Amino acid sequence: MEQAKVVYSSEQIAEAIKKVADKINLDYKDSTHPIVAVCLLKGAVLFYADLVRHLNIPVRFDFMSASSYGNGTVSSGKVNITKDLEYDIKDADVILIDDIVDSGLTMYTLIQKLKKREPHSIKVCCMFNKQSRRKVDLTPDYVCFEIPDLFIYGFGLDDGQMSRNLPYIAVKEIK
Repeated sequence: MEQAKVVYSSEQIAEAIKKVADKINLDYKDSTHPIVAVCLLKGAVLFYADLVRHLNIPVRFDFMSASSYGNGTVSSGKVNITKDLEYDIKDADVILIDDIVDSGLTMYTLIQKLKKREPHSIKVCCMFNKQSRRKVDLTPDYVCFEIPDLFIYGFGLDDGQMSRNLPYIAVKEIK
């Protein structure tokens, strides 16, 4: 029987998000370029909403949807982009905000695609980084939590498209 074990409480998540927002504020305080905060749907929605509320720099919101998971829990390795940006990012400082960087294939593909649009810079911000599963050369610039190879869900991350609404992060344990 599977049971959920809470690994990060809502309080721990809030504290980590605030710390990352403080770093972003510091890094971009003197930017003379438009700053575009891109939410990667669906998983990053809760993280994105909490993060941008702590930013005291001018940011434009935009959204993309890309996945290598489909409805499963294991990456397929093929990245599908289903929603593209609405706004031009030429000469902008772009911050790609995602829930988790796992294999890195999705994020790497998005970065390569967006570089063709000539932004001033692209940085990656994620709530969770699974460096041990990386299949490409990619290191996020802003990370709330470094995690081992566990299947986590809650706070935007899904378990078969469910449980995104949980206010904490859990891991399944087999009992």
